[in-house]
This record gives sequence, C-alpha cells and structure tokens, in this order.
Amino acid sequence: MISIPCPTFNTRFHIEFFDRTLTLTEPNYNEIPDKNQIAIRVLFEMLDVRTIIYCWKAILFDQTLVLISSQYSLQFYIAQALLQLVFPLTFQYAYV
Repeated sequence: MISIPCPTFNTRFHIEFFDRTLTLTEPNYNEIPDKNQIAIRVLFEMLDVRTIIYCWKAILFDQTLVLISSQYSLQFYIAQALLQLVFPLTFQYAYV
C-alpha cells in the first residue's frame, strides 16, 4: 500500500527580488479570497435565486452573460459577487 500525502494549504512562496523578499501565500481551501460581503448581499437582494443560478451556470459553461442596469455600482457588485461564486475556479477573461 502506498501512502499519498495530503495536499498542503496555506503554501508560502518566498521570492528574492533584488534586496527584498517577496512572500506570496495562497488562501485556505475553504476561504473565499475577496470576501466582499456587500457584493454578495447586493446580489441576493437584487436578483432571485433562479436568476443567480442561471448567471452562475452561464459563467461556468463559458456562455455570454450580459448584465444591464441603470445603476453602474449595482452592476459592478453583482459581477463581483458572481465571480466569487465560482470559487475555487477563476474567471480567465476580462469583463467590461
């Protein structure tokens, strides 16, 4: 029987850059990196659950998703919250 080591979390990388040391850490496996709770709250206050799931599915399956709002700040918060919901996956494209 071969024992496979468990993956480590909270990995730290130390990079020497000229006369400084740069430390990079990754978040815990169960921790949303941004933790923008305002964005999540706005998302669930403005959209119903069916619409949120539809948008989430569109992002996961790489489909076109258009957010239309007369208030740009709400549009930004909703876009940020949707990107948080795909964690631990990351969104590889730019959004405008």
